[in-house]
Amino acid sequence: MENEGDKLLKIGELAKLAGVSVKALHVYEKKNVIKPVWIDENTGYRYYSPDQFRLVEALIGLQDMGFSLDEISKILLIRPCPAPSAG
Repeated sequence: MENEGDKLLKIGELAKLAGVSVKALHVYEKKNVIKPVWIDENTGYRYYSPDQFRLVEALIGLQDMGFSLDEISKILLIRPCPAPSAG
């Protein structure tokens, strides 16, 4: 699944780029901080848009400032995020 040249990132690719563990991304998803743009129904693989890399960077920065994941989730709801375009 690709959008006009934008390659979706597998969870491991996003984790490596952002310098976090796959487990951390699963926790962020469970806490509704970041959600994959697509989950393959057959494999369960999670895919993220390249724009979500910036979101993870912001999340890490907010954690470094001492915000909890619950607080970050609320902060990121306020911040407009680009929605992935439909195929």
